[in-house]
Amino acid sequence: SSTTLLSVFQEYKQHQKDMIGKCRSLSTYKRITLVYNRVADFIKVKHHRSDMYDGSFVDDFSDYLFTTYKVSNNQVQKIMQVFKHVTKICIKKGLLKKDPFSDYKIKFDPVDPNFLTVDELKLIIQKKFSLRSLETTKDLFVFSCFTGLAFVDAMNLKRENITLAENGDMWIKITRQKTNIPSIIPVMDIAKSIIKKYENQNDSYVLPRSPHQHVNAYLKQIASSCGIKKNMTFHMARHTFATTVTLTQGVPLETVSKMLGHKRITTTQIYAKITNDKIGQDMKALSEKLSSVFKVAQ
Repeated sequence: SSTTLLSVFQEYKQHQKDMIGKCRSLSTYKRITLVYNRVADFIKVKHHRSDMYDGSFVDDFSDYLFTTYKVSNNQVQKIMQVFKHVTKICIKKGLLKKDPFSDYKIKFDPVDPNFLTVDELKLIIQKKFSLRSLETTKDLFVFSCFTGLAFVDAMNLKRENITLAENGDMWIKITRQKTNIPSIIPVMDIAKSIIKKYENQNDSYVLPRSPHQHVNAYLKQIASSCGIKKNMTFHMARHTFATTVTLTQGVPLETVSKMLGHKRITTTQIYAKITNDKIGQDMKALSEKLSSVFKVAQ
């Protein structure tokens, strides 16, 4: 049985590896491996021994991440989250008497999710690409803009996840790989036409499959050929669904949260905050326009 922090971590890592494809994604496992490597390096570099238990360890480790890897606060906190999880296992096993995280607060900086406006989304939808790789990438991206599916869930989407209601409405019912939470999404016409376009693929998947890196690389080309100055990634489609396609059109927060398969409504609220900012800006612009039309004395 494991008696050191690193051996407990090693076991945890192995367990996560065994879960890949069941309830763990490869990217989660890769993150855990990265954290394991960072902890192991830190112990070697700073403490010149293979393991470590004292109380200042957590603060020192966090400082080490900031100074050695020059990463952002949020990247450091993600690493600390995984590490905290492993120290909890150590406490359960009786290897740690005191919680090393008792004085450490994991704090993320708020991030504004990037999304496309209605006009930008229109540009992409209307653009035709002669290169098949670009055309299918465009379809995958637009599909996610109208369903909110994350990349891994779009790639895993099978025909059996699509159901037709008695009234002819089409629904996607899928369990999100990241959280194991069900998403139930009504399929809008644009998404329907993309499903139809690929329905003669001779496999059980709804959409053409492509590696994540390729898709993100093609999206850069699509953005530049549409004159969109944003750093387009596939995940931006999910943000666009939440903001531009649903919340700004008046779909209630609870409904959007269910479709996105969020565990907590607080996760969905970041999008609501953004749409409120957007409403504020739009109304300010409108107010200025109306003031000049109606010659309101400033």
